[in-house]
Amino acid sequence: MNLSKWICLTPAAVLLSLTPLGATVLVIDEDFTTNTTGNWSFTGESTLDGGEYGNLDYRAATSGDDWGFGPHDGAMRWRPEHTGISSDQATLIYQISGVTENASGYTLETTGIHAGNQFTDIYLAIRYEDGSSQWAVSDQSIRTSSGNSAPVPGSWDLSTLTFSSLDYTNLVAGGGSSVSSSTVLENVSGIGIFSIFEDRNWMADNGTYVDSFTVIPEPRIYAAILGLTALGLILWRRRG
Repeated sequence: MNLSKWICLTPAAVLLSLTPLGATVLVIDEDFTTNTTGNWSFTGESTLDGGEYGNLDYRAATSGDDWGFGPHDGAMRWRPEHTGISSDQATLIYQISGVTENASGYTLETTGIHAGNQFTDIYLAIRYEDGSSQWAVSDQSIRTSSGNSAPVPGSWDLSTLTFSSLDYTNLVAGGGSSVSSSTVLENVSGIGIFSIFEDRNWMADNGTYVDSFTVIPEPRIYAAILGLTALGLILWRRRG
């Protein structure tokens, strides 16, 4: 293959060419600076009978406070419905990749994952394949800030996290029994954010805000991929 053509592939395609035969890659890189929630979906659950789950939406850039999260360049937000009744509330915001991938050497980075209230807990959630599709939730929090504050960056090496099972049909139960990190990370088919609060009102200030969400291979490999892509663009322009 002509080098200039090969090197003009997307970062994900270049990485595919560098991985063992049959391997796949997970690359999620979203900063929510445009009016979209991207490929994210959600499910929610509450102890209230007949209660609404709330909604997932985009929050435009703001220079001031935006329901407890500001200033920011744009954010994806899960906002529970308004009600005066105290309850447990949980949601899972996620992307499904459609393939099974080994994410053991990957890193999660964010410019801010925010809880509008100090009582809201936020964790990394991963869908993995082990005979069937299952969900696990990190034992470590990935929330970076609370209250009326600007986004705070965070970074986690996925291999340093431990996981517990997560019942997709009963989110308010939270994490269950422990699951081997290798079982989870070597068989990833989806990734998301699990947020939960107990005995609180469904108010907007209990919302979960995601300023950016990036899951990539270890930084040095990804930097090399981006370098190859940039060089490819230069060569492509010269050919024109």
